[in-house]
Amino acid sequence: MVNEYFSKNNNQPYGIQKISVKTIFMTLLYISPSILMISGLVPSVILALVFRLNMGLGMVPMHDANHGSFSKHRWVNKLFGNSLYLLGEFPPNRHYQHNMIYHGFANIEGQDEDIAPPGILGFSPHHPLKKVR
Repeated sequence: MVNEYFSKNNNQPYGIQKISVKTIFMTLLYISPSILMISGLVPSVILALVFRLNMGLGMVPMHDANHGSFSKHRWVNKLFGNSLYLLGEFPPNRHYQHNMIYHGFANIEGQDEDIAPPGILGFSPHHPLKKVR
């Protein structure tokens, strides 16, 4: 069904140009704060915030690579998938948690934590509405 979708919509299952631009940008955003911190030109607190923001955004190329959609070449997907090591994570663990647990139970009530956030938020039509005071 997935291959049929791409054929029908005249689309490719790989990011190619868009993901390349995004990856170059994210790499520069990852390296730049470190260089500026060493130089002392910009306060470390600001750079730490930029660096932390980039850790979340930097997961995008890794995420696509671990799904096999970064490149048609398996070794390129593995290389960018292993960029998780730069973020302090263990790629085999991430693969299991994300691909097996999350995607295996996405949007299933009682299994997917993303549709059952704490507090007043509710992302599932099965959750009762909560009053806001």
